[in-house]
Amino acid sequence: MPAKKWTRAEQSADFFPTLVNDEIGKIIPLPALGLATGPRNGYPGNGDCEPVPGTMKQNAILVLLGAVLGGFVGFAVFVWLAFRFGAYGFAIPGVVVGLGASLKRGAPSWTAMVSGLVGLGAGLLGTWKAAPFRADGSLAFFLANLHQLPL
Repeated sequence: MPAKKWTRAEQSADFFPTLVNDEIGKIIPLPALGLATGPRNGYPGNGDCEPVPGTMKQNAILVLLGAVLGGFVGFAVFVWLAFRFGAYGFAIPGVVVGLGASLKRGAPSWTAMVSGLVGLGAGLLGTWKAAPFRADGSLAFFLANLHQLPL
C-alpha cells in the first residue's frame, strides 16, 4: 500500500480545527473563537492545492502597485521633511513601500524582494534629492560615489 499523499490543507493548521484550552482542559473549536479554519487566501474551497486562476497574478500586480505608490509617497515625505524641517529620515521611503505592499495579501514571495528594491531605490533617490554631493549634484555622480557616504 503506497504512502498517503497529504494535501496542503492537511499539512497546515486547517487540518486541526480545534484548540486545547489548558486552563480548563477542554477542546474548543477554532470557529467558536472567531478564528478562520477555511482555505487559505487564493485557494479554492475543495481542498486542492492549486491557486485560483488569475488570483496570484492579480495579487502580485496589486502588491507591486502598492509598493510603487508607497515609494512615491515615502520619497515625497522624506524630501518634504528634509527641506522643511531639516530632518533626515532615510528609512521613511522603505517603510511606506512596505506599508503600501502589505495592503494586499496572497501574493508570491518574489514581490517582497521587488518591494525591497523599490524601497531602497526610493531611499537613495530621496537622499540624493535632499543632500547631493557638493562637487557634482547629478544622480550619476551620486550613485558612482555612494561608497563615500557616511553610514
